[in-house]
Parts: sequence; C-alpha cells; structure tokens
Amino acid sequence: MTDEELKNITLSEEDLKESTYFTEGVHAVTITEAGFEKNPNGKVFLNVKVEGVNGEQGESRLWFTGAATPFSVDKIRKIFVHNAKDDDQKQKVRDFFKNMKSLYEMSQLIQKLPGKSCWYTVEKTEETYTDNNGDEKHRYERNIWSYEPKLKNKTDEVIEDIPEEVDLSEIPF
Repeated sequence: MTDEELKNITLSEEDLKESTYFTEGVHAVTITEAGFEKNPNGKVFLNVKVEGVNGEQGESRLWFTGAATPFSVDKIRKIFVHNAKDDDQKQKVRDFFKNMKSLYEMSQLIQKLPGKSCWYTVEKTEETYTDNNGDEKHRYERNIWSYEPKLKNKTDEVIEDIPEEVDLSEIPF
C-alpha cells in the first residue's frame, strides 16, 4: 500500500479504545463487586467481579451446590485471610467461618469483599461451543484465588520411549 492509501484509512474512537478484557494467564486483581445469584436451574453461585491494574474487567462464579460448596467457602475464607492486616485479624476471620451456619451469614461477609485483592486466572479449555456465526470456539475457565497459582503446562507431544537409560544413583532422595 502507498502512504496516500494509508492516510485515507481513518481510525474511529472505537478503534483506538483500549481493551478491557483479560488475556489468558494469571492476573493480580481487586474485587469490585460480589453477590449471590441463582441460575435458571435454581443453583446458587457467588458472582465475583474483578478489575486488573490496567482496567481489565472480568468475573468468576463460585458455586454453592453439592461438592462445590466447601471449595467455594474455602476460597472466600482464604481471600479474607490473605487480606487481613495481622495474625490476630486472620484468626478472627477463621473463627467467623468456623461458626457460620448459613449462606445468610456468608452474604453479610460478602459485602466486604469489594476492595480485597486476589488472583484471577483465564485458561482455555478443551470444551468448545458454536457461536452465533456458526464458528466453533473454545470455552475459557475463569477463577479467583487467594494466592498466585501456577498454571498447568499443556504439552502436545507425548514421549513414547526414553532413548537412553537415566542413572538414578546420584539422586539424593
């Protein structure tokens, strides 16, 4: 293309707008909003909205149904413990969680989640769906964590045979 042709292609404000979504990976975030909701099947989840250091926005769901409940409670507890200013406050958080009897008590605590820091992960899954244009797309899993997680390395190659024996005699364990 010539310089003149390039000059005739204009960019709108929308074209120049910085994206507000998270890329795949691990991100330090601040919780901006959290509230309990139900899906159409009546299953309860905590919808947690987060914001990154560059204004990115995302959300994650913590499920409060069946076997998922203890994991969700533990994530919330650990976020509060991680954000506590000292060991005394950390113990108070743990004690509060030990004495909880219902999601009502949890909902009162959830009101204090905005402003807390945590980690947000975005990972591509093997699961796919078909979008409105008929294109097959991968689903992405979005989670929050109280600590910085290490993402699993995905390898496409499988090593069938190890070409030579490895001497294990010098390994100290």
